[in-house]
Amino acid sequence: MRGLPGSGTHIVLRGIDGAGRLARGAGRGVGLARRLGVAGGAQGRLEARVLGELCRDVDVIYANTIVATGPLLRVPPRLPAVLHLHEMGSSLRWLADGLADEAGLSSERYLEAVFGRVEAVVVPSEAVAADVAVLYPKAAPLLHTVPEILPSRPPGGDLPSARHELGIRDGTPLVVACGTVGWRKGTDLFLAVAAALRDTEAHFLWVGVPWAAAPGAPRRRAQLEFEWDVARSGLGRRVTAVPEVDDPTRYFVGADVLLLPSREDPYPIVALEAGAAGCPIVCFDSCGSAVWVRAGAGLVVPHLDLAGMAQAVRRLIDDEGLRGSLGDTARRLSHQSDVQLVGPRLLDLLDGARRGGLTGGSEGAAQP
Repeated sequence: MRGLPGSGTHIVLRGIDGAGRLARGAGRGVGLARRLGVAGGAQGRLEARVLGELCRDVDVIYANTIVATGPLLRVPPRLPAVLHLHEMGSSLRWLADGLADEAGLSSERYLEAVFGRVEAVVVPSEAVAADVAVLYPKAAPLLHTVPEILPSRPPGGDLPSARHELGIRDGTPLVVACGTVGWRKGTDLFLAVAAALRDTEAHFLWVGVPWAAAPGAPRRRAQLEFEWDVARSGLGRRVTAVPEVDDPTRYFVGADVLLLPSREDPYPIVALEAGAAGCPIVCFDSCGSAVWVRAGAGLVVPHLDLAGMAQAVRRLIDDEGLRGSLGDTARRLSHQSDVQLVGPRLLDLLDGARRGGLTGGSEGAAQP
């Protein structure tokens, strides 16, 4: 909650390190997302002591992501809690199933315990809210939709710097995607769109392909799969990949389109970052960002409609006026996700949970 001076709320970040010791301070704290060791005997006593220290002088608990619910269920029930979910679809179900198995419960019983433990569930988009309601209908009254926060970053590099680094000529249409390589983010769909647009001059860039991952690691496999598809598709001169970076802004500044081919994505922050750079967005209607992209920040196509997605990209790279208009709207809408606007909504929910005065229902559409 940096960036909210004078909010009147004192926030302490506490967590558990890998050895079960209490970690303090923003640099070392890991929230409640790091699961504790197996309870029982001395380990159980250590866990109880550490959890007691973790919760000392705390008024309300903010559990960030579904992974945090494991430790949350072992926190004294006297403390109110708010759960912030950033997962949807298969990822939410897979993680919940794993946590339930660790707890020795069925998935239904685990979700019943989780949603019975919290005063509110924050979700970043109506797409996630709908997904949670299907997964566990009794959670619906707890849901509050609050969009993700646009990261505060310094201005990105100028247009020539990112392009020249990549060896892409000025004037060549640049289509950028960003994220972890794999099924969920739709890396294969990104390459399929690139293949469908061979007849254009567009260059395609993926930011986030892991170079030099350890042999045998999943990230290494993702890298090899990406390289294989690029080579076998004959796209080697049309597709570039760079490793993940802390701040991808300069790639968005130099891009004509942000392509979001994600199969499931609750509310990708890269869409906000690209929008802030004036870059229009193309995504599926299943994406959590679809509501505000459809409001004028870009173009939305049906889920897995690759022909439609390729046509949407083609429209943008061919129509400078449309591209500029959507980019201007994307810039305006993305800045409505500034921490100064979104942060107080989260603080109000935490304060309401602390006071026991929360009412159910959504906080409004998840759009800037």
